[in-house]
Amino acid sequence: MYSRTKSTPRRRARIRTRRIVIASSAVIALTVSAMSAIAAPDEPAKPVSAWGKGGEKAEMPPAKVGTTKAPKTVREKVSEQLARWRAAQEDLSPTDIAPL
Repeated sequence: MYSRTKSTPRRRARIRTRRIVIASSAVIALTVSAMSAIAAPDEPAKPVSAWGKGGEKAEMPPAKVGTTKAPKTVREKVSEQLARWRAAQEDLSPTDIAPL
């Protein structure tokens, strides 16, 4: 605690001590913020590739220009047993939609 003289009351000594502590902590905080601002680089850091520095960049394959058509679907031959089962399901179906 701040050493007080004989005539200084304890309350005033505590207030002085608090003021000194608060003032010194404010000076330290301002100094640290000013030093970090001075030490910060002027330009932001360049982005670095996730695969390391100076690596080769992969090239995009050339895309064909024009319309894109969907590939033709290849239908498998349906076995006789599956064909009979589907026919039976169509007969049992109460709707006009055939099951797949």
